[in-house]
Amino acid sequence: MQAYYRIPDADALSLPEMLAGLLREYREVSFQYADLPDGYLDALTEVLENHTFRHGVLASGGVITIVPAVSTASILARRDELYQCARTFRQQAFHLVDLLYEALAIPPAKRHDWRELMQRKLRQPRGRVNAEWTYYLHGWECQFENTRTGQIVEVITANLPECGCLDAWFFLQYIHTTGQFVELDQWLGNAYENANKALTILGKAGALKQLASARDNRGLRNLFAD
Repeated sequence: MQAYYRIPDADALSLPEMLAGLLREYREVSFQYADLPDGYLDALTEVLENHTFRHGVLASGGVITIVPAVSTASILARRDELYQCARTFRQQAFHLVDLLYEALAIPPAKRHDWRELMQRKLRQPRGRVNAEWTYYLHGWECQFENTRTGQIVEVITANLPECGCLDAWFFLQYIHTTGQFVELDQWLGNAYENANKALTILGKAGALKQLASARDNRGLRNLFAD
């Protein structure tokens, strides 16, 4: 199998079935487009069972690179396991944010307000939650790290009062640093594309819910396990 193929610029997008044929010869296939019809990316996801794609947006159009990934069937087979992991993450995220409120002495009336944490970020972006956990407020997120175990829990604070919204990279990082999910970590191979595909498939299957009120709605960052 050859490593890479770039489809020459064409007037029409390649059909997913044609791309599947190319991927039997090449490990990765990329193409540029000027316009992306509704449903095209969904069709790619359905046809390319053992692949996923990176999607880059350009000033005019964009570029899609199709790469190998864990299979759709294997994701659905681990549906319950992935859901329980996402649910455990959500429970832990709520707990840590509550500890952060206490550590920063934020009054109850101002808790679960993302603007309050953004103001605190300007004055005190880093610190300790307790003897085991540190925090780092950055962007619209807060990274909690356990200094004893190395576990990392990254919370999207922009979506407060919901603490459990999932970002593919943050979710992968959580799995990779949490001992009880070592089997999931090995299966995902600590690869962003695998985690991103897993969340996409579980979102479409209804295993994960969408937060309609999400302020930070980039990519998959409004999915959570209820």
